[in-house]
Formats: sequence, C-alpha cells, structure tokens
Amino acid sequence: MEEQKKSTRIPRFMKPRDLIILAVLVAAAIIWFILSRQVPAGLQTEAVVHIDHVEVARIPLVPGNPLDYSFPERPSVHFHRYEDGSFAFVESDCPDKVCIKEGRLKQPYHYAACLPNMVVVTIEAVEGQATDPSDLEIDFVY
Repeated sequence: MEEQKKSTRIPRFMKPRDLIILAVLVAAAIIWFILSRQVPAGLQTEAVVHIDHVEVARIPLVPGNPLDYSFPERPSVHFHRYEDGSFAFVESDCPDKVCIKEGRLKQPYHYAACLPNMVVVTIEAVEGQATDPSDLEIDFVY
C-alpha cells in the first residue's frame, strides 16, 4: 500500500484579487461617507420647532453665535444652537432621552423628536435656496 500524504495546505477563502476589490470598496465607502457629511457651501439652514403640531419658531443656523432656547409651551425642553451652526435638544424631562441622543442636527431633512413632549425639530433650507436632494447627505438606518 502506498502511503498517502496528508495535505498541509491551508485553505484560502480569498484570493489576492478579492482583497484588492475589498480594499477599493472600503476606501470608496469611507470617501463617500466623509464627503456626504459636509453641508454644501453657501446653503443657509434653519431649525424649525413644532410643539403640538404647531410651528413655534424658525431659528437661523448661522455659525459663530451659540444660543440656548426654551419655549413657554414646553419649559422643560431646552435646545442649543452651537458655534458651528448645528442645533440640538440638550434637556428634556422625557423618560428615554431619545431626542437628546439624536445629537446635533445640521443638514436639511435631518430631524429629532421628543414624542412624550410632542416636540419636533426639523432642519430646512432657507426659502429661495436650491435644495437638490442629490447634493445632501443620504439618510439611512444604521
């Protein structure tokens, strides 16, 4: 009987060509993510605050002037406009704090909501500005 040689070869699941394709796809995804996070130059935005389905304020999001906001309809909910022109919930008496965890909102079509207090903040482009959705960040669930 002939002696059978045991294979000491390690199975390869990926070929070098597959690694190159994977590296190119990862690099393209990283570049797309970085570029999509930027607000188009010259686009003026404003935060629109709705309480009980009624618009109570339109706050221009201009960089360089941080301010705190609160409204008499919901005195327990506080907002902050940051120096970079972003806007966020900073305090709320709701139990889960999802509105605060949303973080800073800056780009048009971004929104945050405090459902127990019935407060919704959306970011919109100032009227008269072109708002081509293809120029803005693509929103997705992650």
